[in-house]
Amino acid sequence: AYSYRKMTETIGLGWMCVSLLLLLFGVLPEKFFWHCLSGATWFLPLFLAGCLLLLGAFALSMSISKLIRKNQELAMHVSLLNQENEIILHELSKLMEQERVGNDWK
Repeated sequence: AYSYRKMTETIGLGWMCVSLLLLLFGVLPEKFFWHCLSGATWFLPLFLAGCLLLLGAFALSMSISKLIRKNQELAMHVSLLNQENEIILHELSKLMEQERVGNDWK
């Protein structure tokens, strides 16, 4: 998602940490889930709910990242428009000054 510019750097880094933790839990399940591996019947529904929660959080973080990028783009547009507005106002004040000076000579 980061390579397709759908996720910001900080959110991507957070998801990298979450994925490393999930990988660690997958490689060494007996260290973290020793009490769950003894045949508990609620483990599978809880695991599926956790997977759905992670997918939902990932989708939300991608949406937030897109909005952050759009917000940055809009801020740049506003900055450029403000700069253009200042140039136009400066030129207008010059023209009005020239017109005032021209009327004083008449």
